[in-house]
Amino acid sequence: MKIFRWIVAVLAVVVTLLRIGLYLTLSDIDVAPEIKCEKEIFEVTCDTKDEELLKYVTATDAQDGEIDNIAIERMYFLTDNKSKITFVAIDSDKNITKLTKDIIYTDYIGPRIYAKTSGIFYLNDRTCRFPLTAEDQFSGDISSRVKIISNNFSNRQIGSYKAQAKVSNYYGTTLDINFRLYVFPEPLKYTIELKDYIIYVKKGDKKPDFKSYIKNTTANKNNIKIDDSALDMNKDGSYEVLYRVGNDDNSPDGFSRIIVVVGDNR
Repeated sequence: MKIFRWIVAVLAVVVTLLRIGLYLTLSDIDVAPEIKCEKEIFEVTCDTKDEELLKYVTATDAQDGEIDNIAIERMYFLTDNKSKITFVAIDSDKNITKLTKDIIYTDYIGPRIYAKTSGIFYLNDRTCRFPLTAEDQFSGDISSRVKIISNNFSNRQIGSYKAQAKVSNYYGTTLDINFRLYVFPEPLKYTIELKDYIIYVKKGDKKPDFKSYIKNTTANKNNIKIDDSALDMNKDGSYEVLYRVGNDDNSPDGFSRIIVVVGDNR
């Protein structure tokens, strides 16, 4: 009887040890990696490579030891140049651990819209187009995403019309620019061609030298009046600076305009 009890006790110990061994083995398989990061917030430029970020990240696993298989998931939904970045570690059993940190792109300026022409037309003008292009540091060329909205524009009626150009990159960061489209009775006596028709300036800076933006003109440059009275360099927004030749503001001999976009990251 004692022998039987002894055998049962030995078997019970063996079964317990097997269960413990199986539990530990399964635990090793199921335990996910651990990620550590030396930084709470990353401050980088837009062209910073992943290798530079990974210098501050390590991952270990109870079974594999140090893990080299660390990937980066970037998120470009930016608010004031801030976003999130996620580090992903994968062990040999395909267990995954993620660690998300804040990231600030110090040189990100957001989408930008550019104009090739002035947006000035003439009555019944059949070539009534205002082509715009757009770029973004993360999305590249996003010209196809530009939309121009003007509820009442007509090239059959003289006047100036409120309009808005809008674009967003592939991650939801948007830019809106308000401006006007102009329709004159006929081609003006003098032409004023500018180097740029949309420019970006930093809030709080001095006003640019707008005369320097004149590229070509059939008028005497000294006769071109520049009206920048609507421009507020201390307030975010889009403003128009007007170039005129002649004394009649409603029927000038020459006319052009530049759209100035004021912001913090310009």
